[in-house]
Amino acid sequence: CLTPRRYGSHSVNMTTALFSMALGFMALHPSGFKANYMDVTRTHGGTVSGIGNTIASVASSVGPLMVSQVRMVSGSWVPVFQSVAAVNLLAALIFCTLSSTTPIEADAACSPKEVEEPRM
Repeated sequence: CLTPRRYGSHSVNMTTALFSMALGFMALHPSGFKANYMDVTRTHGGTVSGIGNTIASVASSVGPLMVSQVRMVSGSWVPVFQSVAAVNLLAALIFCTLSSTTPIEADAACSPKEVEEPRM
């Protein structure tokens, strides 16, 4: 999103538009991964969600430290944004390769009496 900014003029309006687009697209991602938490299991959705949130919390704690280190070594924001783009592309590749529309029920080992039907 910010790569074209490097080559264009230094326009405040263009920068604002690109950041707005980036934040708008970021708002779309929860509908994808939060639905997957419920696809994995009917009875342990909270546990799966908690594990996902823990991983996200660790990443949000370590991320600024890594950005600081990259900025100190390179003196530029370019490698920071390029590494973010590379990680996102790698994650998309892994997701597209390993994801499936077939439901996975982690509760299959439980007896039928232990697994309750979800209440609406």
